[in-house]
Amino acid sequence: MVAKCVTVLSIIPVVILANITGPPPGVSGVPGESTCAECHSSQVNTTGLAIEAAGGTTYTPGTTQRIKVTINADPAAARYGFQATARLASATGTQAGTFQPINSETQVICADDRRMPCTAQPFFIEHSNPKTTNTFEFDWTPPATESGEIRFYVAGNAANNNQQNTGDRIFTANLTLTPGAASGPRPAIQSSNGVQNGATFEPNMVSSSWTTIKGENLAQATRIWAGSDFVDGRAPTELDGVKVNIDGKPAYVYFISPTQINVQAPALDKLGNVVVEVINRNGTSNTATGDVRRAAPGWFMFDPESRRYIAGTHADGTFLGKAGLFGAAVTTRPAAPGNTITLYGANFGPTNPAMPEGRPVTQLSSLADAPTVTIGGVNATVSYGGGAPNLIGTYQFNIVVPDVPNGDHQVVVTTGGVRTQDNAFITIQR
Repeated sequence: MVAKCVTVLSIIPVVILANITGPPPGVSGVPGESTCAECHSSQVNTTGLAIEAAGGTTYTPGTTQRIKVTINADPAAARYGFQATARLASATGTQAGTFQPINSETQVICADDRRMPCTAQPFFIEHSNPKTTNTFEFDWTPPATESGEIRFYVAGNAANNNQQNTGDRIFTANLTLTPGAASGPRPAIQSSNGVQNGATFEPNMVSSSWTTIKGENLAQATRIWAGSDFVDGRAPTELDGVKVNIDGKPAYVYFISPTQINVQAPALDKLGNVVVEVINRNGTSNTATGDVRRAAPGWFMFDPESRRYIAGTHADGTFLGKAGLFGAAVTTRPAAPGNTITLYGANFGPTNPAMPEGRPVTQLSSLADAPTVTIGGVNATVSYGGGAPNLIGTYQFNIVVPDVPNGDHQVVVTTGGVRTQDNAFITIQR
């Protein structure tokens, strides 16, 4: 199974190296289907291969878990490969859930031998290139509703790499998962203003920027994402079993708690009402409505003094604010006329190029609708307004402070005919 099957005449040597990027679909050992043995002239061994799920022998509808395949470490083997699929135990021809590679070692193929996205089911996950080590890992997300027993079928190959289809060892195994019992109440999004702008907490949202969800029993833990939650540089779509779907697409989960979740919305194809739902180990929430706008700009605010001051920095990285805003532990400094300051916010609308999903901004991406800025009612020069470099879903504005007197002054950005929230200030001190 290190190579795809190749049909040849008996007088032509068997060439398998041309197809080392994984086997054809349907060789994982599902009853009525095939195994890798047909390509490798090998008998099938039913011991020597293990498939394990992070959840043991249970699954929670809609909750992703890690799957590990271990092929017997054969002394004669130089390369290892595999193929797996998941089916309803009650109907082995019916796909159960979806697969997600976690690295470049695996790939998903469709029933018609095409790569993702699949339009033909069932589909399979397999090696993308044979390995010299005998383990493979990937993620699997079960159906969103309870589907009875689900059975994994997997075939593995310990290949001798002799450039022939002889001498390889083929193994098969299966694993049955049953629906797990819920450990608590299902998540519930609050019925009024449950889906909010991640900066202003108004009842709106914008594609690829920050959204807040309020409710009860949304998560069992409280935390933000960590570096270990990222896979190949992409932010997680699940934290501790907690996921958010917006218009049927997974959002990128930054913060979870029992009453609030913060996510970067996926790229959305339409404006207006979309369905939002939270999924955790106890089930799927009620559906809530999100109001998608082209732009709904808002500043991020520092917490002290009832969120009066906009989150910002000076050119040297010092936090913007009156002295002692955070006490003695953090240095803050007011702005002065002529300073270039950087202010941060969310949901300012489309950029060129588009804001990436689940990844930091890596190139300047200016707002598609040119912004205007006033500080204390006085027009200010904007040297840049768009995606914040090295941040996810966030916007920044590099602004030259105009000649305004000392004191607190409201900062307003207008873009696409809409403006940032009222009562958002910076402190000016000459």
